[in-house]
Amino acid sequence: MNETNLERYRAAWQGGQNFGKRPLDPEAIEAVLRKESKNITQQFRIGLLMDMVLKSLSAAALAGLLYLFRDNTILAWLNGIVLAFTLFLAYTQWKTLQDVPRPGIAGDSLRDCLELMIRFYRSRYIRALYAAAVSASLVFYIGMLYYSWFKYGGIRQLDGTDYAVFIGGLLLAFVFNAVAQRWQTAFHVRELEFCLQDIDSDALTEQRVRERRFKRMKQILAWLVCAVLGVLLLAYFIAR
Repeated sequence: MNETNLERYRAAWQGGQNFGKRPLDPEAIEAVLRKESKNITQQFRIGLLMDMVLKSLSAAALAGLLYLFRDNTILAWLNGIVLAFTLFLAYTQWKTLQDVPRPGIAGDSLRDCLELMIRFYRSRYIRALYAAAVSASLVFYIGMLYYSWFKYGGIRQLDGTDYAVFIGGLLLAFVFNAVAQRWQTAFHVRELEFCLQDIDSDALTEQRVRERRFKRMKQILAWLVCAVLGVLLLAYFIAR
C-alpha cells in the first residue's frame, strides 16, 4: 500500500471519528432549535391536556359520590364543594392551555419566542403546575370514598387515626405530585434556556443534539416511574 492510499484511509478514518462532532451551520442550528422548542412546548401542552382529562373524570366520579351519599348532608355539601372546585381548576387549566406560547408566535425571531416561552413557564405556568398537583389529592379523596361505600355501604365510624391517615394522604399526594411537577417543569425550562444559549453558539453539533434528546427520554422515563410509584402509594393509603 503506497503512502497516498495510506493517507487517504487515515483521513477517511478520522472523518468517521469526527462524524456528528462538527459544528452545525447557522441555518441548521436555527432549524434544530425551532424543532427542539416545538417538542418541549408539545410536552407542556400534553401535560395540561392529560390533567384536564383527569379532572373531567374526577368531576364525573364526584357526581357519582353526590348521588351515593345524597342522604349524608355533610358529605353531600363537601362533595358539592369539591366538585365545583374541580371544575374551576379544569377551567383554569383550559385557559392556561390557550395561553401556552407556541414557537413562531413572536414573528420570525427565535430568540424572542424562546424568551417569551421561558417567562411564561417561570410565572404563569407555575399556577397550572400546582393546579395539576391537586389532581393527586382528588384521586385519593375519591378513591377513599368509593372504597368506603363499596366495603361498608357508607362511612364507618372514624377515629383519630383514620382522620390522620386521610388528611396525611391528601397532603402527601399533593406534595409528591407537586415536587414531581416542579422537577419536570424545571428540566424543560433549562432545555429552553440551553436553546436560547445555542442561538449564538457556533459549537452546536449533531452529537450534542442527540445527547440532549436521550437525556430528555431518560427524564420522561424517570417521571413515569415517579407517577407509578405515586399511584401505588395512593392505593396503599386508600386500602388501609
